[in-house]
Amino acid sequence: MKRSIETGTPPDPTNIAMRLGKIVSHGQRLERLINELLDVSRITSGRLRLEREEVDLAALAAEIIA
Repeated sequence: MKRSIETGTPPDPTNIAMRLGKIVSHGQRLERLINELLDVSRITSGRLRLEREEVDLAALAAEIIA
């Protein structure tokens, strides 16, 4: 998109939509990775408490599959 602007070529709207979708997707992925790293840091420093609870594995698996 930057090259299109720099060369004065009008960008293709379909191409822009596809690329923006990828940008959003990659941004969300980076956000998840950063949050996971922060959680690991909090766990190792003792600032994040994990709360255990009983879970119905069959119900959990069915929910994940759905």
